[in-house]
Amino acid sequence: FSAIKSRNDVVIDPTSGTGTFLNSFYNTLQFFGNKNHQQILNQIWGNDISHFPATLSVINLYKQKVDDTANFPRVIRKDFFSITPSQTIAIPDNKNIDKINQIPIPKFDAVVSNFPFIQQEDIPNEILNTHFESEFAKTQTAFLNGNKFDINGKSDYYIYCFYNSLKFLKDNGVLSAITSNAWLGKNYGLQFKKFLLDNFHIKYIVKSNAEHWFSDSKVSTIFSVFQHSINDEPTKFVTINFKLEEYFEQENIATQLKQIEEFYG
Repeated sequence: FSAIKSRNDVVIDPTSGTGTFLNSFYNTLQFFGNKNHQQILNQIWGNDISHFPATLSVINLYKQKVDDTANFPRVIRKDFFSITPSQTIAIPDNKNIDKINQIPIPKFDAVVSNFPFIQQEDIPNEILNTHFESEFAKTQTAFLNGNKFDINGKSDYYIYCFYNSLKFLKDNGVLSAITSNAWLGKNYGLQFKKFLLDNFHIKYIVKSNAEHWFSDSKVSTIFSVFQHSINDEPTKFVTINFKLEEYFEQENIATQLKQIEEFYG
């Protein structure tokens, strides 16, 4: 509800893993009144670099309506940094499954993800720096030091995922992600914050005092929501003092989504 605003929104999780967020997108679009299975599948996109998680993303969306013979979720299996808007992917036709359509990747109303956490020494910084120099050198002053283009080499991997998401967003589109909170205090966060302020309205920074959102991780996580627009509305720093599963209904999805809607309201 921080990102998807209507039944017609088109949304992507660019590092979708096994498809947890993709299923949430499906339920949210249904909650907003979109009951057409094929139309919902057309509005939900996923991507993962690894074969097995990408396959599970497809299966988990397929299970929403297993009796539909034209059940082809739009899940890509590529490196997120290698795909671009307007690039085409092959999708079987909804009515004639022997026909393959080349569908262009659109720009999105929302990009929502749990960006991967990768140790700094495993990040291909030089490759990514070159990648973004060709894309940002003349448009993003956050990365310019005099005439030199340079992204802080100590940036976490998820920071690059934020940078790469910009080109996939429509004007006023929303970028939401769960990440480490390190950028709020680390030196590389200064560059990231300038990038954000140059391109986004920072809507929410949400943390929990009641629990770790990932029980098997010691990383302190936050949920951030950025809108691809510039305005003077205040940023809301939100601290949650209750456990999510104790506050929101766990059995009835429609009730849970109503509670989440009221929470954001």
